[in-house]
Amino acid sequence: MTNRKRRDEADQPSRFQMYANGALSPPCNPDAEAALLGALMFDNGQVDEIRHLLEPSDFFFPINQRIFSRILHIVSRGQLASPVTLRPYFEGETIAVPNDDGESQPYPVIRHMLDMVNMVAALTGVREFARQVRDLSVMRKLIAAGTKMVDAALDQEGDFNPDVLLAEAEAEIFDIAGTADVDRVDASYFGAAFEDVMSGVKDQSDGAPPDGVCLDGYGDFQQIVGPMERGDLILLGGRPSMGKTGVGCKVAVCAARAGFVSEILSLEMDKRRVTRRCLADMLYRPGYTSGFANLVSGKLTTADYRALDDVRAEIEDIPLHIEAPRSMMVENLGPWIRKRQRAWKAKGKELRLLVLDYMGRMQCIKVFRSTSERVAYISNEIKRAARDTGVTIVALTQLSRALEAREDKHPILSDLRDSGDLEQDADVVVFVYRDEYYLERHKPTGKGKNAAQIEEDYRTDCGRAKDRIELYTAKRRDGALERITGYYFASHQAIRDKGFLGEERSFFDE
Repeated sequence: MTNRKRRDEADQPSRFQMYANGALSPPCNPDAEAALLGALMFDNGQVDEIRHLLEPSDFFFPINQRIFSRILHIVSRGQLASPVTLRPYFEGETIAVPNDDGESQPYPVIRHMLDMVNMVAALTGVREFARQVRDLSVMRKLIAAGTKMVDAALDQEGDFNPDVLLAEAEAEIFDIAGTADVDRVDASYFGAAFEDVMSGVKDQSDGAPPDGVCLDGYGDFQQIVGPMERGDLILLGGRPSMGKTGVGCKVAVCAARAGFVSEILSLEMDKRRVTRRCLADMLYRPGYTSGFANLVSGKLTTADYRALDDVRAEIEDIPLHIEAPRSMMVENLGPWIRKRQRAWKAKGKELRLLVLDYMGRMQCIKVFRSTSERVAYISNEIKRAARDTGVTIVALTQLSRALEAREDKHPILSDLRDSGDLEQDADVVVFVYRDEYYLERHKPTGKGKNAAQIEEDYRTDCGRAKDRIELYTAKRRDGALERITGYYFASHQAIRDKGFLGEERSFFDE
């Protein structure tokens, strides 16, 4: 290619510039819109076939938007929608159409509808026409979003935050992706839904694995929450130092060990610290492995290194990814999950579980008048991301300080910080509690004749609470509330099931 040819091509306006200048028309198909509307007016039974695919705004021409909206309205009332019954709504209206000379002339809307009905051939392709109308609508939305992004970037002056622009852009693209995904509507008639449920029951009775995420090595959590199904939001709440991060990491590792692709998204700690937490739990062999502090400082024994060799061999086949961004807008959670889904799909795998540490670190594009409104918005967005992507989300959350003033410091639902929406949006709410933490910090100072008894009772309580962690459900949509007391070896950052007492092995040992 000559230099002159390159200069000539460089001088040519881009397609985006041509579109912005009005030289290119937005993508649309007038014939597809007309054929679709004609088929719907000819046979109203076709409306239910495409109702979930389209919104009136998906049509390019305003008159077609109004006709489609009116058809939906009339059919929803159980009445006939045809050019005859639609006539009163459009009587006397005209649209501009070009004549043979290319000049615009008025054309009655009633005639326009009759012309569409006469396209009887459209009856054979109603669903395909609807898909094309929708796809072209998505393309126009993408063009509009791109134009908006360019304008927003060019309008910035002085100090500006590109992260906010990126967040807004990704949120807008995610919304458009949602409109392109409407085929995944979860709907069926009751009889078909019954057959679907019974098919699943039969499959499991025949030995098929459950559809929900299973955990290999953490039966306590599995029993507490039940099957972790697609789109579930599971809140894991606790005060600081209760061990909820350890529980979250263990859930992700054990799910991955069971073959379910998992992600840890940490907004609380960097990737190295999260990895150390996971390794410390996997490393723990009672009696001959060092504590978490030794792993951090590198002061490991020969036995530690042998155990780490075993762990390394174990994790080579574990489908677990850890990411620790400095910050994340909650509006970007859905796009981020979709990005990770695509990355795993390229490896032939399906993302099933996300552990989010933690909700309080999520930021928002929107500005709110109160903290409770902000928390409610974050909760709703996380639940929407779970449902839209079909990924189970285990979200860690802090609890209100109010429980510290109570004699019984076990968390309850009202301790969910700042918003009842957390309770409402969650499918399961699990609380983590360690009595040992409070006993260590509130040693009694009894005096007098009861001092010895108080001291003895305190030692008894400490012995009973030592290395123990309680998990219990405060809400569970599909099951009874349960409480289980397992083991938490704080100096090792290791969590074990209730049956671990007396066992001299790790759950990773065969």
